[in-house]
Amino acid sequence: MRVAVVLSSAVWFMAAAAVAELPRLEHSGDGSLAVLVVGDWGRKGAYNQTQVATQMGVTAEAVKIDFVISTGDNFYDDGLTGVDDPNFYHSFADIYTAPSLQKQWYNVLGNHDYRGNIVVGHHTIKSAGHHGNTVELEAQLLPILEAHDVDLYVNGHDHCLEHISSSRTKLSFSPVGQGRKRGKVTLAHGIPRR
Repeated sequence: MRVAVVLSSAVWFMAAAAVAELPRLEHSGDGSLAVLVVGDWGRKGAYNQTQVATQMGVTAEAVKIDFVISTGDNFYDDGLTGVDDPNFYHSFADIYTAPSLQKQWYNVLGNHDYRGNIVVGHHTIKSAGHHGNTVELEAQLLPILEAHDVDLYVNGHDHCLEHISSSRTKLSFSPVGQGRKRGKVTLAHGIPRR
């Protein structure tokens, strides 16, 4: 695989609808992909972001990139406030303007991209799904998350899509392991007990 990597303080985060289908990438005749990878860039053009974006455009044109991956910290200092936040334009749309960069961008959130503390794991702590609550994580991990003022625990493992909250704590749980197989969809109110 041919990979052009640009690491800098430099791409965008925009949440796609959960039901959106990702386009299938067609490989070139030799089966290779050309990819730019960037992170820590959302600086409203400052800290060399504009110069890096210009060079990214040159590189993207030269290697004919297929897509861009952003590794997070897309919008300093505290992410976007909504779909109309001007920071989206100041840090992304008005910066990465080269025609060669008008490709699909795949992004992850960095610590500067969201408001609140989020922890991601595989196994459930609380779940109304098939595997249910994980007793060991309830006993050992949950107190740590609460002590560190975590807002959201996102996990896979159970093949369901849930959002679980409680009036007893600000911490909520979001098992999102529906990518493999789906069972019956049910609504759970409060934290399930097993």
